[in-house]
Amino acid sequence: MQLIDRPEESNLPAFIEKVAVLTGKPSKKELPHWISSTQFSAYLNGNSVELEENPEPLFDIETRPGIGIDPECGSVDTGGEGEGGKFYLAEYLRLRDGISLRGYAKCESSLRGEVKADVLEKLFEGSRHVPLTFGGQQGVVGLSCVRLEKPLQGLVAENASDGCWVKWILLAPAVFSNGWKPDWVDENGIVRLPAERPPRKPGQTREEWRKSFTEAPKAVLAAACSGKPLPFSGWNTRIGGPRPARLAVPAGSVYWFRAESPTDAATLVKVLQGRCMSSFYGEKGFGLGICVQQKM
Repeated sequence: MQLIDRPEESNLPAFIEKVAVLTGKPSKKELPHWISSTQFSAYLNGNSVELEENPEPLFDIETRPGIGIDPECGSVDTGGEGEGGKFYLAEYLRLRDGISLRGYAKCESSLRGEVKADVLEKLFEGSRHVPLTFGGQQGVVGLSCVRLEKPLQGLVAENASDGCWVKWILLAPAVFSNGWKPDWVDENGIVRLPAERPPRKPGQTREEWRKSFTEAPKAVLAAACSGKPLPFSGWNTRIGGPRPARLAVPAGSVYWFRAESPTDAATLVKVLQGRCMSSFYGEKGFGLGICVQQKM
């Protein structure tokens, strides 16, 4: 994939300077759904990546039948007149042997007057491997604790240049109010993110806290390449009803930013690197992305 100048006649936003186009011969061959961290690191560093034609699946899909439940009374849904009882089929992901999912978590107690305690450390007291009830079906997964100073180590470009361009790749879906465009990019494509956001001090008003933010890096959103929107929803256990359906920018989407100087580009990388920049569900990991600074 490479960036080319946008066509003169285009319905793209005025601030978009480049468009992403695929290189190579067209093919109907299905590409693998997953790549290794080694392959991804090679991609970040601008090296060619050899894709496996038939990689081993990471998981299997297990199908199970279930009985429909009437949400009003909490009993079996017998259906309307002449319908009879209702059944459904649910699909469950089963990881294959030797395959694990990695997640990143941080949790500290924050009661006033209390010395902050690492809650996760207490969870793993006496064992580095604990069972955890996971999902709406009350399934159980084995959870292992691994401490890393740099959670994204190995997924960061080693040969970053001093260029004025920043490529931001989403590792997790993101939900923005403006569809594909991040909320921290204004209508003119200008990035509106502070370079540094210090912790809020006790007793400090929100206005005073905001004044302590350092100036935003000077950069504009110049190009983007996103897949089809990813619809998702969920179940709100507090009210006992479904959550509203949303459309997410899928993982793997790429955004290119043009900074005014290499220093601004490096600052933008620092702001975006390894952070969840989604406008919704950021606390759940949405919008996690990594960056690479490059020349164009």
